[in-house]
Amino acid sequence: DLIGFVAASYYRGIRFIQVPTTVLSMVDSSVGGKTAVDTGYGKNLIGCCALTLAGAFWQPILVVADIAVLDTLPIRQTRSGIAEIIKAGMCSRADLFAELESILSSKGVEGLIQDTEQLRDMIVAGIDYKRSVVEEDERDTGIRNELNWGHTVG
Repeated sequence: DLIGFVAASYYRGIRFIQVPTTVLSMVDSSVGGKTAVDTGYGKNLIGCCALTLAGAFWQPILVVADIAVLDTLPIRQTRSGIAEIIKAGMCSRADLFAELESILSSKGVEGLIQDTEQLRDMIVAGIDYKRSVVEEDERDTGIRNELNWGHTVG
C-alpha cells in the first residue's frame, strides 16, 4: 500500500510494479489499486489528493506474484492469505469454497502449502475473484464492499 500511495502521489501519479510477497497480498492488496497509509490512530487514514476518504486508487502496471517467495514465510502468514481465498469462495464462488474445504479437510493448511501447484491454483482463483469484483466496482461504491468482510472484525 505504501508504494502504491507514493506512486499515486509523486508527480500526480507515476507507474509502478507491485511484487506481493505473501498469499494475502497476492490475493488482496495487489488487486484493486486501493492505496493509503496507516497511522497510530487507524488503517488507511492518510490518502492522496482527497481522491477518497481512504486513499488513492492507483493501479500497478504489472503485478509479479511468485509463489517461491512463500517458502520463506511463517505458516501464520500463509494461513491469513488462505482465509482471504476462503472468503472469496464464501462470497460468490461455491465451487472454490467446496474445493478448498475438501483440500483443507484432507491435507490441512500444511499440505496445501506443500502442494505448490494446488496452492498456485487457489491463489489464482482468489485473484480472479477479486479482479472480477474490482472490474465491476473499481471505486468501491457498491459490490466491492463485500471484499471488506472480515477486515474490520476478524
